[in-house]
Amino acid sequence: RFFIISSNYLKDRQGATVYEAWQKALVYLEQSSHLKPDDLEVLRKAAAQLGMSGPMEQEKLFILMQEELKIQEAKAREAEESGKKLRAYGGFILGTAVVLLII
Repeated sequence: RFFIISSNYLKDRQGATVYEAWQKALVYLEQSSHLKPDDLEVLRKAAAQLGMSGPMEQEKLFILMQEELKIQEAKAREAEESGKKLRAYGGFILGTAVVLLII
């Protein structure tokens, strides 16, 4: 959907830059996705470089973005795992507290 929005914006608005179209689609992502601000920042940083160089450089830009998003994904997975542990330990402690109060 992100790319469709930016593509339509370029088609509909004569004279719009790739940067403007990308930013418009990012607004949609902010409102309708579960991406975190750090994830969106990776995409925002790339917007300034889109359409400013040849195909090879653009390919390198997308590869770099993909690597940065993989790092963001790894951070999210790590945060999820630590959250699971916290909930598990919290449940155990709460259960123990309830048992002690009952006794």
